[in-house]
Amino acid sequence: MTEPPFMIDGARVLRFAILDEAIERSGPTSTVFGGMPVHLHDIAGVAVAEDLVEEGVFLVLCNDEWVSLTSARFGDVREARACAEDALPMTRGRWREYRDLTPEERKELETTRAFLRELAQQYPNE
Repeated sequence: MTEPPFMIDGARVLRFAILDEAIERSGPTSTVFGGMPVHLHDIAGVAVAEDLVEEGVFLVLCNDEWVSLTSARFGDVREARACAEDALPMTRGRWREYRDLTPEERKELETTRAFLRELAQQYPNE
């Protein structure tokens, strides 16, 4: 498994952990995360990603192709990482900071941010 794309589900990846074969084959095989049941053996990567609309981050559990299985919102990176390490101890010691974005990626990120903020203004959460 390689690094994730720089955005997952419209959120900018800040840190990530590749789990590879880290999940124990004994013990619990599933959990509930972000209100969704998740089979632990489906989780191959975890990302902390910046919310492009408002303050905060998402903790995103992903499969081996960095497709999100579920996510939960947190106030900051530290809080999201602590939750991940509590719920998924195999993430400890595996965190990597995402590389600097290329100019093209930065441009796409800002275009996506503007689009998502416009949508949020048109359709506010009530």
